[in-house]
Amino acid sequence: MPKLDDDIDALFKLPLTEFVGARKALAARLKQNGFVSEAEGVKALAKPSISAWTVNQLYWRHREAFDELIATGQRFRKAQATGKMVNMREALDARREALSRLSDLATEALRDAGHNPSLDILRRIALHSRHFRLTHQFLVVQLSGD
Repeated sequence: MPKLDDDIDALFKLPLTEFVGARKALAARLKQNGFVSEAEGVKALAKPSISAWTVNQLYWRHREAFDELIATGQRFRKAQATGKMVNMREALDARREALSRLSDLATEALRDAGHNPSLDILRRIALHSRHFRLTHQFLVVQLSGD
């Protein structure tokens, strides 16, 4: 059901304060239209933590910077495989720069949404971003519980 996937993506793009109400409305609409099991699945979606919500916003709003972080991680792993320190240093520097850029964007996204970009939240965002290797679905589902 591709439309449902779009509706679920839309939920995770909303301001965090609107998530629960929009989730309930989507589940009710699905149930009313006879999609009972889909409605139950939507009702079971966990509200994302502030850090997971922010990583989602980075993914959707700043995809180029997000993809650059993924690419720098891949370059670092390849550099490690070569065993050449100069390659690893360059790749690690690029990765740090990409993380710094995303951290700045995360701070901006949090402030724009009326949230405090505390050091703890920024640390969790960096950890989520640093370890991100799977699909976007991993972010939406797995990170919502921290």
